[in-house]
Amino acid sequence: MKVLHLCLTPLAGAPIRLVQALNRFTDVEARLVNFNPRIYGNRAFDEDIDFTKQSELVHELVEKADIVHCHHWIELQNNPFGIDLTRKLVVRQFHSEPGFVSRHAGVPVEIILNDRCPQLVVAQFHERLYPNARPVPNLLNFDSIDIALGAPLLAKKNAKCSVSFAPTSEVPAGMDRWNTKGAPETLVLLGKLQSELDFNMDVFRDLPHAQSLIRKASADIVIDDMVTGSYHLSGLEAMALGKPTLGFLDSRMVATLCLLTGSASLPWINMHLTALPKALVHLLKNVELRCNLGQYSAAWMRQYWNTQNLVVHYVQAYQDILRGQTHLRQIPINALSDQVIPDLNWLSLTEGLYSVN
Repeated sequence: MKVLHLCLTPLAGAPIRLVQALNRFTDVEARLVNFNPRIYGNRAFDEDIDFTKQSELVHELVEKADIVHCHHWIELQNNPFGIDLTRKLVVRQFHSEPGFVSRHAGVPVEIILNDRCPQLVVAQFHERLYPNARPVPNLLNFDSIDIALGAPLLAKKNAKCSVSFAPTSEVPAGMDRWNTKGAPETLVLLGKLQSELDFNMDVFRDLPHAQSLIRKASADIVIDDMVTGSYHLSGLEAMALGKPTLGFLDSRMVATLCLLTGSASLPWINMHLTALPKALVHLLKNVELRCNLGQYSAAWMRQYWNTQNLVVHYVQAYQDILRGQTHLRQIPINALSDQVIPDLNWLSLTEGLYSVN
């Protein structure tokens, strides 16, 4: 089976990790075409095909592909690649919430959600917002994790514990619920706690991916998203690196991940930001606790977030598409709806920490 992946941007490296996994662990022959691989500036990721340099090759690969895998929204006819995809089997994969995709694509949310192409969605917060899409995992490249683990750790300025947080963007708290990573509230609280508890705070954005992994590998504690009820690639990487990782996963997210991985438990230190002060006190003064939590996280990631096992979710989706299936969601959208934290409750939970404009 030949699958051609098309991206307008690198999407934090998720498509290339998927293509690498398909080629390494399955019989699928996968290639990835990026229309603008350098849009993230310093945040460089692995590449396969740069459309601006190899457009003729891309047209050849389209002809040979059994399935074209479009990441986010790409028009089937009038697209930047200049390729007519209406005659191909197309699957769309979404990596963010519909409003975000809509704004960047210039297409109404209703058209995106009701599109007749088969749909996949990364099994993070926005899974609940795509009623027709099958949740799939955001894969890790464990080779990159191993390289970071083997690299020299960054020298500490002093003997203080280091708490790492990588917010990526500067989205205001009241906008793009999931895309905030809870950063506005988290940074305010960490700033207050730093003076009280005396630790080093390592906050970084816009680093090359390899450097960001080394920064996390050098930390004692890592903060994932402790506000929105979901998690991010940064948290997955931190746990694979063996770091105790705090995050807030609401019950919908927990149920989705347990179904996806087959695990009855998850490795995040699962708590909302409001519980961080007490938790941080215990973690900072207890080296053994940090080591035990980190070892458990790393072991869980190797067993349950194993790339070779999780990439099968994508292969099964491709096989279903070739059999003519267009509606890929296996679990009804309402099956877990009673477990969803009310959409605005995250704001009220953090009112005491941050004033949302």
